Amino acid sequence: QLSDRLQCRVTTLEQTLLDTLLRPASCGGPPRVFEAWEVARSSTSVETMIDLLGRIDHPELWRRAGFMMENQQYDILPDARATLEHRAQLAAPEPAVSLLPGVPYTRIEPRWRLLVP
Repeated sequence: QLSDRLQCRVTTLEQTLLDTLLRPASCGGPPRVFEAWEVARSSTSVETMIDLLGRIDHPELWRRAGFMMENQQYDILPDARATLEHRAQLAAPEPAVSLLPGVPYTRIEPRWRLLVP
């Protein structure tokens, strides 16, 4: 609360990264999304992100975040890896969706059932 008429909401790095996968245009588009995930790799808690994903419980967001963590080579500990493996198995029968909403990719990434660049 900066004043009686001005409020700013600050999120964690992990929440911000997840937000990039829901509203990429608001973040500067696909290049900025990939840059953010790459730059944040050493500062991000995968465990915190997994916890947030569990609370949000958005199946497509799980797929997108799982792909990005693996694609950007995040340090994923065994418990988090097992959770991601389970989520990837849940994605297997689902129709493919775009990695970034509104971006018409054409190549299907089979593990996460995502359309990717």
